[in-house]
Amino acid sequence: MGLFKKHGLRVRCHRAYFVGENKKQYLFINVTNRSQVYSYEITHLWNIGGYYPINPKRPLPHILGPQESWETWVDTETMPSSCGNHWETYTMWRVRTSTGKIFKSKENTNVPAMGTVPGAKRRTKNG
Repeated sequence: MGLFKKHGLRVRCHRAYFVGENKKQYLFINVTNRSQVYSYEITHLWNIGGYYPINPKRPLPHILGPQESWETWVDTETMPSSCGNHWETYTMWRVRTSTGKIFKSKENTNVPAMGTVPGAKRRTKNG
């Protein structure tokens, strides 16, 4: 791999549907730990328009081990207008770690047509 080693978090967003939900659209926010060595604790997720989504199926804080990913989703019908229009919302999300480092989102343009949602297993410092 050479001298350059990827580290930090990558935050990507895409729109998709859950199979069998009558085409109800969601915005999926994926956070990937690119480090092969370090773990990161995600403590906050928000949209720069001031929206802090809470998904009981993907609670925070969450610890990402090396090369692990975690993903949550937001119902696009209930997202406030402050979250941006259809296209700009991809770059308006932020993730904060326990160290205070903030990572910005980008659109995920490389999403399979169908798949699973990573990160169902909750990991925190206490369990």
